[in-house]
Amino acid sequence: MKKHAETLCVIVAASFSGDLGFAHKYLSGRTVYVICADGGLDGCAELGLEPDLLVGDMDSATLAFGGETVRLPARKNVTDAYAAASEGLRRGYTDFLLLGCTGGRLDHFMGNIAVLEYLRGAGASAVIADGKNEITLVTGPCTVELARDSYFKYVSLVPLDRTVSGVTLEGFAYPLEVYTLSRNETLGISNEITASTALVRIDSGAALLIKSAE
Repeated sequence: MKKHAETLCVIVAASFSGDLGFAHKYLSGRTVYVICADGGLDGCAELGLEPDLLVGDMDSATLAFGGETVRLPARKNVTDAYAAASEGLRRGYTDFLLLGCTGGRLDHFMGNIAVLEYLRGAGASAVIADGKNEITLVTGPCTVELARDSYFKYVSLVPLDRTVSGVTLEGFAYPLEVYTLSRNETLGISNEITASTALVRIDSGAALLIKSAE
């Protein structure tokens, strides 16, 4: 299988939240391969993106598309976004940007978090983004360096596993040192970077790293 390490695979789902103009900062200067997940075709049109592939059961797309299409049955065991991610992996892409994933129904949003975890488990890098948030998945052992960002003021660490151990936060307003963060607590919410760069270290466990604007 040919790998496309230098190409950003953009998956456009149908659950947009607010103005879509934010997406251009992620796309600028990048070679992109665009997969629309069904109704994401409408979002592509608003963004001015030319889709390379349409994946879905076609129950929400309102625009016509004459390009390559993977048509799914109406009765299926995965969401359109998951199927789009799977198709991107199958075609050799390893760097993913997921758009249109945070608006609309909460069950679909949680499903899109599962898509994020699926991509990371397959060895790809992936981020979910909207106009006010950027979501990545971090899994220990790891160290993540974050630059202070005038737009994304807040940084949150939300466990996916029951516990995330050895959590160390340096350069934050609320630092931690080798702490076990539990899924049933909110200690990791709404921290702020105070240094020019901050470090997030995790010994074990998986968590969402969320950067948010006001």
